[in-house]
Amino acid sequence: MKKRVIDLLLVTIGSFITAIGFNSMFVDNHIASGGMVGISVDMKA
Repeated sequence: MKKRVIDLLLVTIGSFITAIGFNSMFVDNHIASGGMVGISVDMKA
């Protein structure tokens, strides 16, 4: 049970770091990547 909680915490922290990196690189520079993420960046800009 303790290992499962630690794994869940690490996945959450990793997702948060990935979101910060994505927002600082792609959204701030108005770079659209492919797929639904690219469409959402284009709609926001």
